Amino acid sequence: MIPWVKETPSRTTTVALIQSPSDAVPFFVKVDLDQGVYTNLSEFVPRGADDVTVLGVGAHPPDDSGVIVVKYALGDMVRVEGRFVDDEAGVGDIANLQGLADVELDGFAGFLQVTDEGVAAGVLSTGELVVFDGSGGGIRSTGNLEPVGVHRWAGDVWVVGLGNGRPAVARINEAGALEPPQVWTASERVAGSLRGTQIVLDDRIKPVQTLSWSNPVQAVGDFPFLQAHPVHPYAKDTTLLLVAGPGYSSAGQPFTSVAVTPVGISFP
Repeated sequence: MIPWVKETPSRTTTVALIQSPSDAVPFFVKVDLDQGVYTNLSEFVPRGADDVTVLGVGAHPPDDSGVIVVKYALGDMVRVEGRFVDDEAGVGDIANLQGLADVELDGFAGFLQVTDEGVAAGVLSTGELVVFDGSGGGIRSTGNLEPVGVHRWAGDVWVVGLGNGRPAVARINEAGALEPPQVWTASERVAGSLRGTQIVLDDRIKPVQTLSWSNPVQAVGDFPFLQAHPVHPYAKDTTLLLVAGPGYSSAGQPFTSVAVTPVGISFP
């Protein structure tokens, strides 16, 4: 299923690749999430494909489209393809991807992202960057940038990761090329702002209490925002950050206190 839901006054839909035990190959379908039914069935081709496996999925929210990366066997040959789909489950370009034959089910960390020019990018769980468009693609060198994920923000697609031990980002430009990495100053700024004592509102029970946390950290990643999945656009130039606070035990089990806070963000 592509990671995007199209909402209209009459229905809520998405696109998926499904297969029953009796189906020779899967089908691309449009799923009505309100009615719990699927329509617009389109059979996977070639029909002789065996062991069709989804390696990763992505979306292009501006036009409700997406991309599904699949691997399948055809005789003695293993093929890996990126299949671009529209909001009606129609398959458009089919890109042949090189160097991914050994990638397994759900081999991408997080979701792929698609630029407005139709370039898809994602990071494998092994840390390698994959970039392709309708004509094909494969693993792309990232130099000294160690990719963690791919994020879409304000219409641009960015590869995020570590560069020389610091949070860094590199934009994928209109031609599909990776621009030089830059230090992600917004990530470092938020990391610095978490140092010291932070005041937290605990509204789990009434009345609301005020707590003091000493030197909390981001709950996901080595630095704030450095995660496989894209950050959530909460408001203009603002996202939400999950913060990890002090630990405690309950019934002999260890737990970590967490809080959510809005923070400013920019790329780079």
